Amino acid sequence: MQPVLCLLLIALGGFFLVGCFHLSIYLQQKDRAYLHYALYLFVMCAFCGVRALDARLGLFFPLSYYTVETLDPLLSNLGFLMYVNFLGVALGVQREERFYFRCWRLLRISIPLFMIGYAVLRFARIWPEASGSLISLVSIAICGFGFILTLRLVRGYRDTFTRLIISGTIVAVAGTLSGLLVNGFVYHDKLAFGGLSCMLSAMLLETIFLSAALGYRLKQFYREREAARQALLEETRRNEALAQQTAALLRAELDVQMLKTRISRDLHDDVGATLSSIHIYSSVARRLLEEQPERARAMLDQIGENAREVIDNMSDIVWAMKGGEGEQASLSGRIRNLGSELLGAVNIEATYWFDPLIDERLQDVHQRRNLCLLVKEAFNNIVKYSAATQVLVQGRINDDGWQLQIGDNGRGFDPSEVRKGNGLRHLHGRATDIGGCCVIESAPGQGTLICCQLPLPTSREDAPATLPVSLQS
Repeated sequence: MQPVLCLLLIALGGFFLVGCFHLSIYLQQKDRAYLHYALYLFVMCAFCGVRALDARLGLFFPLSYYTVETLDPLLSNLGFLMYVNFLGVALGVQREERFYFRCWRLLRISIPLFMIGYAVLRFARIWPEASGSLISLVSIAICGFGFILTLRLVRGYRDTFTRLIISGTIVAVAGTLSGLLVNGFVYHDKLAFGGLSCMLSAMLLETIFLSAALGYRLKQFYREREAARQALLEETRRNEALAQQTAALLRAELDVQMLKTRISRDLHDDVGATLSSIHIYSSVARRLLEEQPERARAMLDQIGENAREVIDNMSDIVWAMKGGEGEQASLSGRIRNLGSELLGAVNIEATYWFDPLIDERLQDVHQRRNLCLLVKEAFNNIVKYSAATQVLVQGRINDDGWQLQIGDNGRGFDPSEVRKGNGLRHLHGRATDIGGCCVIESAPGQGTLICCQLPLPTSREDAPATLPVSLQS
C-alpha cells in the first residue's frame, strides 16, 4: 500500500502547488481559464486527501470505507465538472459551434444531476448495492463520452495551445477510464488502489500537458501585448508624423496668407501710391498744358519717372515671387542686373562674389523682396552721393547666417555728422524687417562699407515655401 500512499501525497502536493500558481496568474491576468483550472486542481487535492485518509492505508484520521465510497464519486465527478468548465473557457466554445456547445452544456447539466441523485440515494441509504453499480456505470459512460468528444476535437483545432489541451485531456480521460475498467473487471472493487494508481499517473501527466498549454497561453498573451504595444507605438509615430505634416501644411498656408498680405501691402503702399500720384500729375498737367506748357512738361516728366518706378516695383515683386533655379531667378543674378542698370549707367565698375549656397537657400519671397530693395537703395546712394568708380559686392556665409557687404571707393562721410535720411533709414529698416541688422562704416576720403548680417536657413527644405504657381500667375 505504501507506493499508492506516496503517489497520493505526491499528487496532492503537486495539484496544490500548481493550483496556487495558476490562481496567482488569474489574479494578475483575470483570465478565467486559469481560475477554472485552479479550481479543478483544488478539487483533485480534496479527492487525493480523501483517498489518502482511507483506513486501509493506516494514515492519521482514517476514514471508513463507507465514507470514502461516498465521497470518492462526488469529488471525482465534481473535479470532472470543473475540468469541463475549464475546457469550455480555454477552447472558447461558442453557441455558433452547435455540436461542441451542446455536448459541453449536456455535460455541465448531467454531471450535477448525477451527483445530486447519487447523494440522495447514498445518504438516504436507498438501494446501497445498486448505487455502487450505478456510479460505476455512469462514470464509465461519462468518461467514454468525454474520450470520444476529445478525439473529435482533435480534427477541429490545429494551434499549439489547443493541441496541448486536447492531448492532456486525452491522457486524463484515458487514464480515468482505464482505472475504472481495471477496478471493475480486474479487482471487482471500485475503490481498489490498482485503478487509482493508473488514474493518478494519468492525472499527473495531464497536469504537465495543461500547465505547458497555459504557459504557452501566457507567453502568447505577453507576445500579443508586446505586439499591441509596438502597434500602438507605430500608430503614435504615424500620428506624430501626420501631425507634423499637418503643422507643416498649416505653416505653409499661413506663410502663403502672410505673403498675400505683404504683396497686397506692397502693391498698396508702393504701386498704389505711385499710381495715385500719376493720376494727380496727369490731372494737373492737363489743366496746365495750354496756359503753362513748361510746368506741364515737368509734370509729364514726373509722370514718366513715376511710371518707371511702378514698373521697377512690379518687376521686383514678380522676381521675388518666382524664385526657382537659374541666374535670372537667383539673388546674385538680380543684384548683378541691378548693378548693371544703376551703376553701369554712370560708369561705376562693380565686382560681385557670392557663396552659391546663398542662392540655393534664399527662396523666401519676403526676404528676396526686401534684399532686392535694400541693394537698390544702396546702389542709388552710391550713384547719388559717393562719386565712386568701383564697387565690391560680396555675400559670405558665417556662423550667424550670412553677410552682405557693399563697399565703394567714393568720397565717404562721417556717420556721426550725417543725419539719417530716408536712404540710410531704409537700409536699416529693410535689414530689420527680415530679421537682420545693418552697420554702415565710412570716413571722409575712405569710401563706404555697408555690412548687413542676415539670417539663412540651414537647408533649402527649411526655407519658407515660395508662392504656389497658381498664385504666381
